[in-house]
Amino acid sequence: GGDQPAPAPQGEAGAGIPEFWAYCLRNNDVVGELITEKDDDVLRYLKDIRYELLGADEPVKKDGDGDDGADEEEDEADEEEPMGFKLYFEFEKGNPYFENDVLEKTYLMVDEDEGILEKSVGSTILWRPGKNVTVKTMRKKNVTVK
Repeated sequence: GGDQPAPAPQGEAGAGIPEFWAYCLRNNDVVGELITEKDDDVLRYLKDIRYELLGADEPVKKDGDGDDGADEEEDEADEEEPMGFKLYFEFEKGNPYFENDVLEKTYLMVDEDEGILEKSVGSTILWRPGKNVTVKTMRKKNVTVK
């Protein structure tokens, strides 16, 4: 019906609100206080955040894969799909801080209902030379002894 959004004007497709995600993160009660001024500089290049649920009602195997079902119980016990979620942080291509276009962070849960985190695993960030905001660069002063 008429619920379709109007198409974006030519040249503005996908432009969105400048620094939208940086604004959202800065103003979030949970993560806002963790963001430093240096983080803020990097977050200006954040274009999108997406998520994927892990182990949520996904079929384990496709129908008609040649399995007669005789060892079905054995298959289920082999490996349980990990529970949790994965976040994808998409940055502008060619951002001045790192080479990655997308950084991923996976959160594996012991008990999803209770929100108990087992572990989290993140992408390796490929920092550009001198742009790693997580390390403090110390400048050596030349001291002249008289």
